[in-house]
Amino acid sequence: MDKRTVKDQVIKGTLLTAKVLLVWATAGMLWIGIYVIFSPGRVRQEPLSTRSLLVGSVLLVMSTAILLLTMDRWVKIIPGVLGYATLGGLIMLFSGHYSRIRVPWRVALILTLFTIASAGLSLTFQERKLNVVDRVALMAFVSCLAIGTTPSFSAMLMALGIGFAFLLFAWALDRIRRRDGKESSRHQLRGPAPDGAGRR
Repeated sequence: MDKRTVKDQVIKGTLLTAKVLLVWATAGMLWIGIYVIFSPGRVRQEPLSTRSLLVGSVLLVMSTAILLLTMDRWVKIIPGVLGYATLGGLIMLFSGHYSRIRVPWRVALILTLFTIASAGLSLTFQERKLNVVDRVALMAFVSCLAIGTTPSFSAMLMALGIGFAFLLFAWALDRIRRRDGKESSRHQLRGPAPDGAGRR
């Protein structure tokens, strides 16, 4: 019994480590792919430009495929990741620094509000089975997060705003569908009106 328990713990620990490494590797491939394709001016030019673009495209396709196949699992950890990012935003807001980089309080406030709102919306995706709209919204959100790492403040705000808009749209559409479903179920429970009530 004890040997099996220890063995199971080792297996579970190994699987957890592999999952964490896969998450970080996928995030890295997605970020590098987007960085190379959308910021070609920052990649070394001349002989390596075509090769770099090819490598970036391959990494982007691989990471996208992994994210699509494992979406039902990583959607459950997004609120935790965004919650951790919220803590970092609060630290930036009160300290005015990120590591050794000075961060204006407006930027820290925007990032903190973004992570709080996004974490709240991402929690709602765990309450339902993901449909096509949800999957498109989540992929767009993750891609916009990667694009939002750009040093350009305006580009970062645009990317984060677009990603949040995708989440908000999917959430609103789900709310409308649920409301319509409740109304239709109520009508079915009530049933058709009696003939006498209709004549009166």
